[in-house]
Amino acid sequence: MKRRRPTQLKSRSTQLKRVRQRGIAKNHRLYIERLEDRKMLAGDGLQGQYFNTDDLSGPALVRVDSSIDFNWGTGSPDASIAADTFSARWNGQIESQFTETHTFHVNANDGARLWINGVLLIDQFESPLVSGASASIDLIAGRRYDIVFEYRENTGAASARLEWESASLSRAIVP
Repeated sequence: MKRRRPTQLKSRSTQLKRVRQRGIAKNHRLYIERLEDRKMLAGDGLQGQYFNTDDLSGPALVRVDSSIDFNWGTGSPDASIAADTFSARWNGQIESQFTETHTFHVNANDGARLWINGVLLIDQFESPLVSGASASIDLIAGRRYDIVFEYRENTGAASARLEWESASLSRAIVP
């Protein structure tokens, strides 16, 4: 019986070695290293609706954004959106790996609001929020929570960022 060499499959996050031998299943060995921790398991991003007004009204440009981490400078999210007086609403779901209190951090120029599972955590929509705002909420591991983040740009520089952290999760962009 001819033996095959071990096959190695390598990727950035895992290395898999499989020794293949002819014969019965007990002669097969599989070695797997642990994958990196996932921060969000609920999907591929949040649905973003972009409005050409600063009050979330009128026709919207709709797209899926992998995260809310934007610095448009004096520009806008899209050529169809004016550089000043625009707004955006992102919605979707998040899922934590940890049952513990999570703190959400919002940095936005100009205003922002954040809801988690229907609870308004941050309400700074009418006032500039350049320095940021934070609020905490208890999350249960494996449970999906609705998230809504609203943003408004009045004049000048435009940026929006949403981060979270907990005792077990270093501060990171909400994916």
